[in-house]
Amino acid sequence: ATGDLLVTSTFSNGAIRIASDTGEMLWALGTPGDITAPTGEIDWPHSVQDLGGDQVLMFNRRNPVEGGVCSFVAEMALDRSAGTATTTWSYEAPDCVYTAFLGEARRLSNGNTWINWCSGGRIDEVDPDGAVVWQLALSAGAGFTYGEAIPPLN
Repeated sequence: ATGDLLVTSTFSNGAIRIASDTGEMLWALGTPGDITAPTGEIDWPHSVQDLGGDQVLMFNRRNPVEGGVCSFVAEMALDRSAGTATTTWSYEAPDCVYTAFLGEARRLSNGNTWINWCSGGRIDEVDPDGAVVWQLALSAGAGFTYGEAIPPLN
């Protein structure tokens, strides 16, 4: 609704919000940034979604060089005045899906989260409790690139 730009910065482990009308950086989450997150809660992010009310949803691939194995999704509440972020929800597949490239997560209108593990060759829809309610998996070892959940899935 604001027309702002929200982008991830994979190798600096962060996300940046930029005012589209002025080009001003409104905030930067992660390292370096004016909003810090708990250690490990942002790790090679690839997608970020504005959930409103200073809440964001991020898909994190994880840095394999530094011991990351399973990719994950984290919802974070930003406290811009304190310069901190708190993880309010996260999801990591029980069978540990690693996404070497790409990856995206989107909150759906029904409250579930749509996760495209891209190079992992799988798309999941999980409910707020982390239960998989829908899944598409490629058994050939191939991966997806980008996708879009067209509401309503359920």
